[in-house]
Amino acid sequence: MCMKNKTLSIASLPYPVYIDSVMVAGVDMEDAFDFCDAYASGANFVNGISLNAQQLDTLTDSDKGRELVYKLACEQASGYDEPCEPDDWADGDALASAGWGTDEDYGGGIEHL
Repeated sequence: MCMKNKTLSIASLPYPVYIDSVMVAGVDMEDAFDFCDAYASGANFVNGISLNAQQLDTLTDSDKGRELVYKLACEQASGYDEPCEPDDWADGDALASAGWGTDEDYGGGIEHL
């Protein structure tokens, strides 16, 4: 895969695929980080022509294409996992009143969910 000019050449496709145009679908968070159902749902060749359904299947099923789809699926999935900031943390009293254990229930340190 050539990332320098952001193209992907696959022998059975007529032109290189412009990597930044590739869109993925089928990213299931319950399947993280296998993403065996992810596939290329849209892409353009370097000349701007869109890949048809058969060409998208060829892209998805090729070794290089599968690698790219997996990478893009992981990037898409990482958007679901935002870092937890201290302002977002629930306080112990709120957790206890909601029925969750607190640090005192578990020997100190942090709230346990």
